[in-house]
Amino acid sequence: EADVVVAASTAADDLLSAGIDVDCMVTDLDKNPETAAKLTREGVPVAAHAHGDNLDAVREWLPRFDAAWTLTTTQAAPVGPVRNTGGFTDGDRAAFLADHVGAARLTFPGWEFDDPDVGPMKARKLAWAARLLRVLERRRDEAFTVLDDRRERVDSELEDLLGD
Repeated sequence: EADVVVAASTAADDLLSAGIDVDCMVTDLDKNPETAAKLTREGVPVAAHAHGDNLDAVREWLPRFDAAWTLTTTQAAPVGPVRNTGGFTDGDRAAFLADHVGAARLTFPGWEFDDPDVGPMKARKLAWAARLLRVLERRRDEAFTVLDDRRERVDSELEDLLGD
């Protein structure tokens, strides 16, 4: 049903295994960098995210990517060819990137904020992802179904944080 599939991290592997083409992948190289490298060599754009905790992976894997199909991203001030299109986790970065390139509609199949298998740190990251998606949702004047059961709570958290 999607016009374009932007996959975050290991979702790319799941989609490819199910026979669904990935049109773009967003990753911070922490789980499946070999998939990202392979996709760039096949002419699929990959947004490879650099942050303070993954510089070794960036140094190891980016040279294996086809540079013509690689967009380097950061969540800090961009420098040179590195861009900051928004987001904090691979999933919400994928949403911000899709928005940045003009996606008419965003959907989030398989996204689960309340995954019982994630540890406390990942749960905190997912809470930030929900907040950022809510900001994006407001900016786009769109309702993301992935936020349907948490919009009030996220609005309250944003109000506490931002005073709006």
